[in-house]
Amino acid sequence: MSTDLTSDNKIRARYSHMGLVVKDIDMIVDFYTRVIGFERTDTRNRAELIVLKGETST
Repeated sequence: MSTDLTSDNKIRARYSHMGLVVKDIDMIVDFYTRVIGFERTDTRNRAELIVLKGETST
């Protein structure tokens, strides 16, 4: 995670990637794709690892 200060001194956080350990992977995938707008890009190990991609900004 990188952080930058905006012109009004608020912190803006950006993530390049993160990992989550969850009990209900289907619920998490639904939330991040439907609600947040991420795109599912890959599935590994019989759905034990799901790769999601969000919008990136510079």
